[in-house]
Amino acid sequence: MDGCRIHKNLYFFYSREESAWRFCHRKLQKTNPHAHYKLVSGYGHVGYPGEHPEEYCKWLSALARGEKPEDFFPAGYVTDDKQKSKDYFNSHSSTIINRNGYWSFDYRITSKFLLRQNVKKLIDIGCGNGAFLEMFHNAAPDVLLSGIDLSHEMVVQSRLRLPEADIVEGDAENMPFETESFDAVSCHMSIHHHPHPERFISEMYRILEKEGCIVINELTGPALLRRFMNWWFTKWPTGDHAVYSGAEMEKMLRKAGFEHIHSRLVTPFTYVCTARKPGSK
Repeated sequence: MDGCRIHKNLYFFYSREESAWRFCHRKLQKTNPHAHYKLVSGYGHVGYPGEHPEEYCKWLSALARGEKPEDFFPAGYVTDDKQKSKDYFNSHSSTIINRNGYWSFDYRITSKFLLRQNVKKLIDIGCGNGAFLEMFHNAAPDVLLSGIDLSHEMVVQSRLRLPEADIVEGDAENMPFETESFDAVSCHMSIHHHPHPERFISEMYRILEKEGCIVINELTGPALLRRFMNWWFTKWPTGDHAVYSGAEMEKMLRKAGFEHIHSRLVTPFTYVCTARKPGSK
């Protein structure tokens, strides 16, 4: 199943796999005869009303207009996975391992890439406690730095660490920044927490200036390991959602409009993917 969302006791399921959403619909109809399904943009969407049938009617109307279910949710709506991420990282914001950065070796790789680009305004998405931003600031003190994170406690730590940086608490799938605000975007070990990675990447594209660059550092592994991890994420309390291969990440970046896309392994279990937003035609 690609997704499951709960909004005001109204339940939504969606999947690209026809067998999955048809099975879901059959099961739901046994307990709720008002369950509906509809195909929208290649996804099979199944929904049924909880305590707010008027909201369910709005959802059906949204589907009838060809809207995706995530377009129906209000801005700032927090899914179960995101709430898990917030709770987990709020409770781990001051641990020793987090203080030093979970992925400091990878940070050096992404930092070197950005230094070669001569960036002026950098935002780190999913900045955590600011470990990467601090490392980059030490190497390039004149670069204007920003960060965004869903976890309030992580934002507090980042602000203490880098009082001169603009650190914002917010959702990377709906960022509070103007279009084309930065000439560089970095993202370390964050995309696998997001239930809508394509929306996340579209937001990165939006806030990036023309000809700006992005660098993404993510988890990966052999296909069998990724399948196991994606299954295990459903049992784990950290809000992790899915791990993607370098090729899958390249495909999502290409779909969003990025060019000059390259990915390479940093370790057997992590990779770096770089890309650039096209300039004026």
